[in-house]
Amino acid sequence: MTTDSAGSSTVPTRSTVTASDGVTLAVHSYTEIDPRRPTVLAIHGYPDNHHLWDGVAEHLTGRYNLVAYDVRGAGESARPAGRSNYRFSQLISDTGAVIDSLGVGRVHLLAHDWGSIQAWAAVTDETVMSKVASFTSISGRTSTTRASSYGRPVLHAVSST
Repeated sequence: MTTDSAGSSTVPTRSTVTASDGVTLAVHSYTEIDPRRPTVLAIHGYPDNHHLWDGVAEHLTGRYNLVAYDVRGAGESARPAGRSNYRFSQLISDTGAVIDSLGVGRVHLLAHDWGSIQAWAAVTDETVMSKVASFTSISGRTSTTRASSYGRPVLHAVSST
């Protein structure tokens, strides 16, 4: 992992990870990594980027290491051409590479929308599942969804030991 700038708990530090196929992934750490604290790795949905987690950072950074990455094709990560560059096997590998770059052991995955689909694929893959302590998928109303159309946001957590 290479680091571009320093940050605080609300302004993340940007670094990069090179995926197995050479694509550059932008990784944003909202805290300095403290090995005594659990680490949350947040994965955004489409068409979002890591800024989706800025509000969450305000609530988690006191107790957790919080890191979010821009998935390939979004935010500050590279945008490879061709649909074949977005196969699940590559997305799983991306998640594993980001986890490995943190140097913290197991992480708690927090994901939204398309990020949840990628994270689910990762936690069910033998190459990544041992790197994940828990997986939380968040879905809910969007700014374009009328409140009367849906009930409360859904929070589904799956933990592994």
